[in-house]
Amino acid sequence: MKGGRLLSGGQNMDDPFGQRYNIGIDVGGTNTDGVLYDPVGKRILSLVKLPTGHFSYANAIEKSLAALIGNIGGKPGKIASLNISTTVSTNALLEGKGEQSNLILIGFDKYPHIISDIEGTISPLSVLKVSGGHTGWGKEREPLDLASVENFIKGRQGELFTVSAIYSPRNPAHETAVKKILLANGSGHVTCSHELSYSRLNSVKRTVTAYLNTSLVPLAGRLIDDIIYAAKKYGLSCPVMFLRSDSTLVPSDWCRMFPIEMIYSGPAASLKGARCISGEGPGGTFIVADIGGTSTDIGMMCEGRAVFSEEGAKIGTYRTMIPSLDIMSIALGGDSRVDICETGDIKIGPERSCPLCMSAKNLGLQPETVINDFLGDPVHAEKIRITEADRCSKPRMSGDGGNMSGPARWTRMGYSYTPTDAFNTMQLSDVGDPEISKAASCLRAQKAWGTGFDIARGVALKAHSILESSIKEYCAEWREVPRVYVGTPAMVFAELAGKSGAEIMVPEEFGVAGAVGAAASSIELACRVFIMHSFSEENFTAFLPKSTISSGDFPKLLEEAENAVKIYLGSLADKMGFSAVRIVIDKKFSYAGHEENLSTLLSLSMECRALVKDEQ
Repeated sequence: MKGGRLLSGGQNMDDPFGQRYNIGIDVGGTNTDGVLYDPVGKRILSLVKLPTGHFSYANAIEKSLAALIGNIGGKPGKIASLNISTTVSTNALLEGKGEQSNLILIGFDKYPHIISDIEGTISPLSVLKVSGGHTGWGKEREPLDLASVENFIKGRQGELFTVSAIYSPRNPAHETAVKKILLANGSGHVTCSHELSYSRLNSVKRTVTAYLNTSLVPLAGRLIDDIIYAAKKYGLSCPVMFLRSDSTLVPSDWCRMFPIEMIYSGPAASLKGARCISGEGPGGTFIVADIGGTSTDIGMMCEGRAVFSEEGAKIGTYRTMIPSLDIMSIALGGDSRVDICETGDIKIGPERSCPLCMSAKNLGLQPETVINDFLGDPVHAEKIRITEADRCSKPRMSGDGGNMSGPARWTRMGYSYTPTDAFNTMQLSDVGDPEISKAASCLRAQKAWGTGFDIARGVALKAHSILESSIKEYCAEWREVPRVYVGTPAMVFAELAGKSGAEIMVPEEFGVAGAVGAAASSIELACRVFIMHSFSEENFTAFLPKSTISSGDFPKLLEEAENAVKIYLGSLADKMGFSAVRIVIDKKFSYAGHEENLSTLLSLSMECRALVKDEQ
């Protein structure tokens, strides 16, 4: 196991900076990490770690940019790209903090089981079910009931909407018609399910994906606004890019519309970053556990390449259609709220809380003041020095704690006992003020069992057990695969693994893997084209990113589809400020029977990618 010291974000470098460099910033639920990265030499030039502000992300982002740009003499023109990864979307869904939207279902009246599955998965503000929709071949099944839509949206100006129609990936006309009406009525953001289907059919997953996207729009908008503001403030003219769940970069405007595509942005960055900072990792095949403050993400590198999910991104109980690396996210982090029953049973998460050890620093108080208020009777504190003056002082605390005292008061203000406090008590970490953590452990021991150290050890072992069981669930067939731990508590969890027999590596820059992965990521745009063979009509239909074409001449249709893809991806690249692209198209044919010829061709799936080269 290897550990190391993090570099300071303000450290001067002796590099001549003869080329342009990337900045990678990873906005997590607890910390915001930034790195200045040399993509040619593949090295970290400087890095910075700051606490994430949840009412505004701007402060941490601005301070990160100031420190990193300062390392190149304050010359923003030397920055080629500002790449952002984040767990904000992941954490919001895990903690149930997405915003509700209204849901309009079109043409599902004959499929009550689908409606039941949708309503059993999400909880919309309200639901409207209207007639309409299309067949699997894109033909209108019955007219859209526009009158019901118009009546439903009255008085709902500014509200969020999700629209899903039966077979909309084959023909989105009814979804787009409803979206047009909603926007004309002054509605807030509207997500249509076909926009995130990637030409795939699955009504439940498609609807849930669109709904989750809508729920994340306000949160993502605040994050993007803060980043754009900070970039302009420090004179950056380079593209501001965001890492998607499939580890590719897209522009900020795209993520503003489709924040669900960032659902595994942070984990994707951490996987890539873990590979970079671990020297390809042990043998090129290894499990990556990115342990943050709010959540832990588990993924896998196989022979140097990230493993992709065949089913789309999964987050908690949700199943989505978002192309993604194969990631498992669990609500476990250093800042997870810990609840201990009188029986001694320990519950960790899913809620995040600020560790008690940070309370004195955050509120401008003396540690003794916090301990006195928290314990009530400080005589029970183990090895906690409390001055006579502090016993008599009245805590100067912010927030509305009412007349409450002790743990209830601190919970009201957003602080609670966390694994970080447990690690501090066990002297496995030194975060904030460990004396406050020890005092909190003592109080917990009074209401449960044992000593403060016993309580802390129980919490630490519980956290370790959750991680171990999750890793085993994730890689049931890869039990002997080595692991790479990254994230702020990585060293602690590696220590807790102890003599488990697992081969664990903690790279030197373990705390900023996500930022490194963002900075080192390439710009790659993607889309999917689906071509179906209609045997009854003896023609083929291609469902393109922005249109549908049909022809009985398959070679001609295929050529038109490929040209349309090149134009589409090229236009996206041009909007991002890039002119040189290389189009790669992977084709997967499906046939009826054993013979593989044109007459037995059922369908053709085309995975299209544009690899973008920066010529600015």
